[in-house]
Amino acid sequence: MKASKVIILCFISSVLLICLSVNSNASLVDNGNDTVTQSRNDGSILMWVKDANTAYTSSYCSTPGNCFGDSGLMSWYHAQSWIGYLNTNNYLGYDDWRLPINLPVNGSTYDYNFSYDGSTDYADNINSPNS
Repeated sequence: MKASKVIILCFISSVLLICLSVNSNASLVDNGNDTVTQSRNDGSILMWVKDANTAYTSSYCSTPGNCFGDSGLMSWYHAQSWIGYLNTNNYLGYDDWRLPINLPVNGSTYDYNFSYDGSTDYADNINSPNS
């Protein structure tokens, strides 16, 4: 193999290695109390319930109609009710639970036309600003 090809191959390998070792956007810390804290690169800190199925596995969902509709998915209305239940009952010692928010992809208005490139709010590969 010629020396120039070896140099180019080494350069490409180095670039790929650097790209694969980029820092993550967030770090997660298990708080040991069924919550996880997320520290993001922008300095924001969020706390999440560790078990994403908490609503389903809790006594809250044992009351018919509290959690899921015919689709088997929790609606926005039911999710807001669930958050109210968590806050009223001081779940895990906290009374300021909320659902995450997302801004429109373009930052001002929602576009519900489907796209494959993430350019609309109903799409694959969405990157929402300030979410």
